[in-house]
Amino acid sequence: MSEHRRLLLLNAAILTSYGKFRFERIKPDEARQLIRDFVVEGKEIVSAIGHASTAEILSELFEYSVQVQRVKIEQTPTDVALVFRLKGRLSEGQILTRSEIEQIGYEFGRLERLDTES
Repeated sequence: MSEHRRLLLLNAAILTSYGKFRFERIKPDEARQLIRDFVVEGKEIVSAIGHASTAEILSELFEYSVQVQRVKIEQTPTDVALVFRLKGRLSEGQILTRSEIEQIGYEFGRLERLDTES
């Protein structure tokens, strides 16, 4: 059971506000379980995944429909973020296909805001 109220799905490890954060790598199974826990507990999941190919991969891996949305979010201490992180750097403006993402490789991270300062 998670003490967090919202799960944010991000395609980059971004700090959306000032404060102290903890960012750690997690295994794909841990990422999948995090999603499942939020679904089972009926808690809010907010997708800030801006590319269809990334949403497609995540939807398949997590057996959860990840929506493509370019939304502004501000992470609070009551949120936890699941970060999809590419293992390579892209050229400016480059949009990848699913096969290109698979070729570059990716990993997952868990990002938590630790304080209540703003």
